[in-house]
Amino acid sequence: MTRTALLRLPVAVCAWLLISAEALGFTLSWDGKFSADHEVQGRKALTLLASKWQALSFETLPAETIQILPLTDRPALTHGGRSLPGKIALSPLLSATDWPSVFGHELAHQLWLSHCGPTKTQDEIIHEAFALWVSDDSHRLMMANHDIAFISQARERLLRLKGRPLDHQSAQLDQLALARLMTIDDAKAQWALFFKTLVPQCRSAEKMRDEFWNLIANVDHQQKLGRIHYLLQDGLSGVTLSAHKPTHQPFPIGSILKPLTIQLLPALRGSLPSRDDLTWHCPSRPLRTRQWSWKQALVTSCNGFFLDHPIPQKQWRTWRSFWQFWDMPIRANSMGQAIGLFPGFELSLEKVLAVYQWLDLTSPDIIDVLRDTPLSGTIARAPDAQWFVRNQIALKTGSVRSSTGEPIHSWIVALGPRNQEGVSSFRAVIHGEGRATTHLLPELRRLLARRLWQQSNAAKVQVLGLVPLTDLRFSCPNGGLGLKRPIGQRWTLVRQPRNPIPMGKNTEWMCLGTPGQLHFKSRKGTLLTRSYYGRLRVESEDVLEQIPSSPLPTDGRRFRARRGSAVTLITSEGHYAEQVLASEFPRGHGETLKALAFGVLHNLHHSPHPDRPVCDTTHCQVFAHQHGIAHHLEARIRDSVEDVLNRRQNIKFEKEWFFFSLGGLKPWRKKISPKFIGKELALNGDINEIKPGLHKWLVSTKEGQHLRLKCEDLRNQLRLLSCPDSVEKEPGYWAFSGHGQGHGKGLSLIEADLAARAGKLFPELLP
Repeated sequence: MTRTALLRLPVAVCAWLLISAEALGFTLSWDGKFSADHEVQGRKALTLLASKWQALSFETLPAETIQILPLTDRPALTHGGRSLPGKIALSPLLSATDWPSVFGHELAHQLWLSHCGPTKTQDEIIHEAFALWVSDDSHRLMMANHDIAFISQARERLLRLKGRPLDHQSAQLDQLALARLMTIDDAKAQWALFFKTLVPQCRSAEKMRDEFWNLIANVDHQQKLGRIHYLLQDGLSGVTLSAHKPTHQPFPIGSILKPLTIQLLPALRGSLPSRDDLTWHCPSRPLRTRQWSWKQALVTSCNGFFLDHPIPQKQWRTWRSFWQFWDMPIRANSMGQAIGLFPGFELSLEKVLAVYQWLDLTSPDIIDVLRDTPLSGTIARAPDAQWFVRNQIALKTGSVRSSTGEPIHSWIVALGPRNQEGVSSFRAVIHGEGRATTHLLPELRRLLARRLWQQSNAAKVQVLGLVPLTDLRFSCPNGGLGLKRPIGQRWTLVRQPRNPIPMGKNTEWMCLGTPGQLHFKSRKGTLLTRSYYGRLRVESEDVLEQIPSSPLPTDGRRFRARRGSAVTLITSEGHYAEQVLASEFPRGHGETLKALAFGVLHNLHHSPHPDRPVCDTTHCQVFAHQHGIAHHLEARIRDSVEDVLNRRQNIKFEKEWFFFSLGGLKPWRKKISPKFIGKELALNGDINEIKPGLHKWLVSTKEGQHLRLKCEDLRNQLRLLSCPDSVEKEPGYWAFSGHGQGHGKGLSLIEADLAARAGKLFPELLP
């Protein structure tokens, strides 16, 4: 029993599709053993074929019925499909994912037979190339390819067929070789031009014979300009320290994802014997068979080790699921694609470093194996390799080469030595077009040597102490990938929902490749968003300090400011210091900025809060300013902080806490009503007198109440710019007068800036 299915497209389909589909003139007649789902897939394949045909020819073919039959007996075990004029036989063993592509391939054969007629035996390979191109089945073949790894292998095999008919016993390998050459990204235009020229004269395909074999002999990657792209990120904070753009443009990956395959496909952790094959030339032909460990294979980037390993389907599902998080659906289980031998996988520099950030956090053992790459791996013989060995830098190289060995795309990923948090101190990637990895290595060394990544230590600081924990929400920019874990446990990927999510207690949060974002409402009810580079730790409020009672009134904000925050940002010292400088004094002289940076870095490790990181109501807000200053100011601040990081060990500062304030000499005057003063100081009765004492201020009432206050307490309660110099009683109010801003202790930024402009260096400015 057969069923006939005419190609009927929805009215909504574009008119050009209708025209091109009718141009094929095919009617599909299905054997009863095929399901309705097969028919649906068949219609889709026919529609895709029609659109490809229109790009090659506007000729309308006469109506023809194509019978779709099951392929039986022994051929069904080795062939996905076979075509005869008017008939297509398909193997019932085809998987659901392969079926549409194989069917499209066989339809393409029918198209050739209908339009071009029979082919001379020595031109059968042109017929096969046409079917692969029009159906796009070459991509399916490459995903299952374990035999033709390199362009040079494919070219050599095909050139042996010149002037000869196809050998049906080796047809599958010949087909793979064709697919390898037809999936070179840079060669698509060449193939498209060839087939556009071929179709009008394919009944005499021998006319195109020389052009076809010339294409086989020469098709390759196109040589690239010698451009370099570079991205360097701080390991703890993730802040970009240096970039040669574009860093968001994707490029073919080469073999830089091999460390990720080790993590997600644990079958690769088993040892494997080498064999005499081109893929096992790591770097040279093996003299004898020996067992290889995954560590040896990784540092030498040995393709054969990865290609020869059988991988269970369950592990491939893990691989595909990982990339679904990145909005990069991977449909095929292809080791050749995963390790960059075959096309179809491209990543930007930003995504490459995000992947390595994930690896560094979740599989540090794999990253540490890569520290042997400059010692005994792919670039161990390069002149600059020993510099990377001495500095304990992990490296992973990768490249895409032409069939003649010319570099097309080259990569080096670098991760710095581990810091006290167990994280690599920096992440860097350099990508070159038309340059070999050995030529990129000295450039990478030069770029890294300019940054003071050796000094990268952790900064822990309480943030958003004035915001109730229940009001905080977390997100990653543009719905990016988030990481979450219970404190001290393993990180898991989190796909961010459309709306920010509440932060549970005793958890840590961060984003891959981007800052984390915290959302909350201001006192006026406006929704605010702050970006935080690093990871955010949310603890229970039980860890916060017990605040002793105060004789002065304390509202909710003041109480939270004194108590601290349950949210801690763990970032780099350099990034934290930069943000404080950007908040407090961004336009200061370079030496003033260095003095302030020294104080900020000192205070990080001398917290006044027992067992809690440093914080006050100023520091908790500094990160609001990180995108609000000009680029040249940002660069000057970074240079100042890096200079201090490099020199601080040689500077003595014996005080427990480094005080600083804006200071200055600018006079100010503020009038305050007696009612407000009475409320803020909890006075019982009318004010009789306010006057400064030797160490404290005295406030008395007519009812006999006497209150002695530290100047800082008086300033805070009455919201004065600085400790007042004097106060006068005037009708209806008290007038306070002073100069400058801040508590007046330690480093006065304005006065220090004047001294710096007069020639003093930052060690001379320290209080």
